[in-house]
Amino acid sequence: MSKLHDLANRDVINLSDLSSYVEIAHADPYVPDMPLQEVKKIELPETVSKRIFTFERASQFTLLETIHSTYMWGSRVPKDLLDKHNLVEKEVLDCNKIYKYVLIYKTDYLLSYVDKQFLTELVLQKRLVMNKS
Repeated sequence: MSKLHDLANRDVINLSDLSSYVEIAHADPYVPDMPLQEVKKIELPETVSKRIFTFERASQFTLLETIHSTYMWGSRVPKDLLDKHNLVEKEVLDCNKIYKYVLIYKTDYLLSYVDKQFLTELVLQKRLVMNKS
């Protein structure tokens, strides 16, 4: 959310606190191996009364930065990118969603040296981010 959002300075945020604000949501919430109806129920709950759909991250950040009454669910964002767009990350205490990173590849695919390097770096960066929070 924007640093100028009404909830940005709060130490504690609950789901009910977000009910009067506009959610920025990705317009393609597809999850592999899950029926679309289930995805919509889980990812796009009907309890949200105001939602703006976007298809890419830059638009999401621009909307969050310029419309101070918006918020977005998402994975961790690097601090320099948050600062660039005048955004803050907040934890919602009673949110019970658990997200996992998934790598999907063909059964017979053998990871190359570059693939393995990329995955190693990804894990290292994830650990760095998690240790900073």
